[in-house]
Amino acid sequence: MARKSFPKAKVAGKKRILNARKDTPDIRDRMYEPALIQLQPEIDNRSGTDVLDQGEEGACTGFGLAAVINLLNVKKKDLQFKASPRMLYEMAKKHSVFDIRYS
Repeated sequence: MARKSFPKAKVAGKKRILNARKDTPDIRDRMYEPALIQLQPEIDNRSGTDVLDQGEEGACTGFGLAAVINLLNVKKKDLQFKASPRMLYEMAKKHSVFDIRYS
């Protein structure tokens, strides 16, 4: 049955109604427990991938993501597609949930 009245409090000079409810537990509330498996002693992902040099561009987000996309495409044997670091950087800026001023 729904409550008809909620407690009230004055917070930061304003009257507030304290009607927030605790959410129901779900899978995201569980602690992360990594699988205990034996890892390879060494992994070399350098074959077939290019080292991306951002130079003075200042778009490390795009370059890092492009390197990962290119590596995954090499593993899929899709050697024709190369990700654009600049496009990824611009899309990250455009769709950012943070109000950040980029120079």
